[in-house]
Amino acid sequence: MARIRIPNSALDLLPFCQTADSPYEEVLFPNYASLLTMAAGYGHHVVGRGAREAKAFLKKPEPIDLGIFRSQHLYSQLQLLALGCADEMEGEDPLDEEYVCKLIENLADAGCKVLAQVLASAGGPASFVQFLGEEQAKACAH
Repeated sequence: MARIRIPNSALDLLPFCQTADSPYEEVLFPNYASLLTMAAGYGHHVVGRGAREAKAFLKKPEPIDLGIFRSQHLYSQLQLLALGCADEMEGEDPLDEEYVCKLIENLADAGCKVLAQVLASAGGPASFVQFLGEEQAKACAH
């Protein structure tokens, strides 16, 4: 089955995922699949359909099987992002699993790069969490 790799740009965001060794009291994402889904959506928001190809990926955590996204009810969000980019596909099926994986890797990489910069300049996890809350409020207002 197709799998989505975690881009290197996500490294500083991984501690915000719920794991046994998470350093933060309040986690933002219940799992890595949720982080990638949000990052891909944010990547689409900030760079649009023109996300560059992700070139570097983490070895750990390992790539996430699409079955995980399905079981977490996240796969339909990935499909919507793929359909939103369909006009740039040059004859590919926007619902092809391999295409969806590559697209999400690229969009997540773009989103993680921006979010990692925000985290670095935020002055700490609390400010970063506040930034994400403000971004979510803006998105819900539209």
